[in-house]
Amino acid sequence: MLPFHISRIHTAQGIFRLSGYWQGQCRQQPVARLEVEAIEILGTDGWQALASACRKSDDLLGQLKPELLRHLQEKEQARR
Repeated sequence: MLPFHISRIHTAQGIFRLSGYWQGQCRQQPVARLEVEAIEILGTDGWQALASACRKSDDLLGQLKPELLRHLQEKEQARR
């Protein structure tokens, strides 16, 4: 898996900063994988860390996952 860092991504759920590991789709891995190690949301007082072990954070990551994977895949394609 490859490390990633997204310094700022605008989504319907808010503005986030994330880091972790991901693997895009390929023949050996038909489903993309995403492991988020740190997630922060931009609030009125700046960046606020979200607890990764919290159920609400898990639900939020589930909602964000398709958009995050799309973002990472687009960045990877742009590099090639």
